[in-house]
Amino acid sequence: MTATAIATSFTSFLPGAPSTPSWLRTLTQPLTAWAIRFAREGRVTSVDPQDLAQEAICRMVATYGADKLAATPGPVLRAIAWRSLRNMVVDESRKKGRRPTTGAIDDVADPAPGIDAVVVQQQRAEQLQRALASLASEERAFVLAVMQLDSVPAAQKQVGWPQRSPYYQLKLIFERLRASVEAGETRH
Repeated sequence: MTATAIATSFTSFLPGAPSTPSWLRTLTQPLTAWAIRFAREGRVTSVDPQDLAQEAICRMVATYGADKLAATPGPVLRAIAWRSLRNMVVDESRKKGRRPTTGAIDDVADPAPGIDAVVVQQQRAEQLQRALASLASEERAFVLAVMQLDSVPAAQKQVGWPQRSPYYQLKLIFERLRASVEAGETRH
């Protein structure tokens, strides 16, 4: 895609435009804040921070396409935006003939989890769902009632199980759930 085609397709996505997509509205402020932070720290001097943020969005649209970006979950989208902006800062530093130290660029904390973190979180949630499904029905009902009511005695009363030692039974169930989830992690 040429720069002209990108600019033409991007004009309808300008912040503040009546038809601005929600994914762009959510990215504009953090991207600009990150770019301003880089400028304050002296990592980018030849480019206006707002221009840098807009260029990062243009690169994202050129690379992934607006439709794919619109379908991307928020945390993943922020991770892509962060990486795009960071790469541009590195490119700007290389143009000036100086290499930023790796630590200097990486010292700015990314407020959004990376793609890997999101994938791991989704995998753990799926493993926990499988582990919950493997419980006996009365155990599963008790655990879910405890989580919903935030009270072991109220859950015991609602479900009618276990007759004795509800805290001990809950501890045993949670140990089995933890072992099941951890065993699932080692398989991948």
